[in-house]
Amino acid sequence: MMKKIVILLLFSAFALNSFAQSEVTVAPEKNVLKVNTLSLLVGTGSIFYEREISDLVSAQMGVGYMGYTLGKTKFSGLILTPECKFYIRNNAIDGFYFAPYLRYNKFGYESKEGDNEGQYSSYGGGL
Repeated sequence: MMKKIVILLLFSAFALNSFAQSEVTVAPEKNVLKVNTLSLLVGTGSIFYEREISDLVSAQMGVGYMGYTLGKTKFSGLILTPECKFYIRNNAIDGFYFAPYLRYNKFGYESKEGDNEGQYSSYGGGL
């Protein structure tokens, strides 16, 4: 009885191995487009494009827009964010990274009460 069980297990192991599929290699993506769709619900939006430069480095450019009205005041703005990403492992666009970035903001407001309007621009950056 034990001999039959061992033969059955060996046969099953070889049969399962014969149905195994060979590994398919997929070419890694060199470009990624990211869209922040949830922010559209509150009147803002942003889109980012990332391009792999090497196995460890990629560059990203982000553009954001803000436009909403609060009471009788209208707010609008533009945000530009260039970024250089340095990945820890050889898998750019997928994995943990450090990213120094710059940011340019230009915001404006306009009030329907009186003649109130203004603009604000700033530059910033970080890691």
